[in-house]
Amino acid sequence: MHRTMKSLTKAIAVSLLTSIAGRVLADDLPSFSEPEVNTFVKSYAQFVDDYLVAFKAAKSGDASKVQALQAKAPELQAQGA
Repeated sequence: MHRTMKSLTKAIAVSLLTSIAGRVLADDLPSFSEPEVNTFVKSYAQFVDDYLVAFKAAKSGDASKVQALQAKAPELQAQGA
């Protein structure tokens, strides 16, 4: 049951973060009782920030940042699971 609650909390955290349209600021992040979830939220927020930078660079013709970010995605997905 504890593992299910952690997974649910992570899912909620991901949902909250993906709904943020602008830059995520550390002060604006939700806080949870599980330290692992808070660590995941911070990691995911950083990924979102990096994604926004990479997306803007790609629109300008620089795909290198997107390629670097693709290596981080599976690690973040594994943490979310």
